[in-house]
Amino acid sequence: DSDGKVTAADARKLLRVSAGLETLSGAYFVAADVNTDGKITASDARKTLRVAANIDYFESTYKN
Repeated sequence: DSDGKVTAADARKLLRVSAGLETLSGAYFVAADVNTDGKITASDARKTLRVAANIDYFESTYKN
C-alpha cells in the first residue's frame, strides 16, 4: 500500500492479486514481484508475510 511498511495486509493483497481478484501495475507490480519472475504468485505473498512477521527479510538489489 506504499506506506513504507511490510504488513500482513500487503501479503493479503498479493494473495488477491495471485488469485486474479485484484491487479497491480507499474512500480507496484515490480515491488510486489518479490522473486522477480514476472508474476505475482502465492510465493510472493508468502515471502511478504514472512517479512511482515520478522521471520525473513527482503534482500536489497540496490547497488552503490
